[in-house]
Amino acid sequence: MKLVPMLYMFGILIMFAGVFTIVMSIASDGENGQAVLYSVFAVLNGLIAVGVAEILKTVRKNSLQ
Repeated sequence: MKLVPMLYMFGILIMFAGVFTIVMSIASDGENGQAVLYSVFAVLNGLIAVGVAEILKTVRKNSLQ
């Protein structure tokens, strides 16, 4: 099981879901500030997952050299 590609996929999936939720909650009539806040945290969580995947890829590349 490859950890780095899995982190990339889940991170990007969570980012897109968060952005989609932000856009839909802003575009809807009943904007709920708490839903937007949760979506922002979801996007940040996705960015952290992608960042950790990049760090793991760099560390593994350096450790093999």
